[in-house]
Amino acid sequence: TVTEYTGVLWFLPTRNRGVRFREILRVLSISDDGSSSTVECQTQYHDGSAWRVCSRVVCVLRSAGKGEEEDVAAGTVQMDVRSELLVRLPMPRIARDAVGRRISSTFEAVAMEFISNSLK
Repeated sequence: TVTEYTGVLWFLPTRNRGVRFREILRVLSISDDGSSSTVECQTQYHDGSAWRVCSRVVCVLRSAGKGEEEDVAAGTVQMDVRSELLVRLPMPRIARDAVGRRISSTFEAVAMEFISNSLK
């Protein structure tokens, strides 16, 4: 699945905040018993002439129970979310780390909302 949007980045100066993004989401694997899967989200930004990869999130979802839909409703789906920035940001390391944590937490929140809504 691919989606494009213009995002506002909180860490950029006001005049440069609107950035075009493209998110490419794909399922890397699903276990034979359906109890776990791995999903990748690659984010690209448009620099005015081409799309450039800027981050990658890999999420492993595991059912803590028997892999049934009730596990999601009961909150027993475990997520292991890892993100990496693939572009240098002109800021101190502590700020870059904060950006990475924000990417991971945003992905996790959106993934859980999607999973919960798909069971309604």
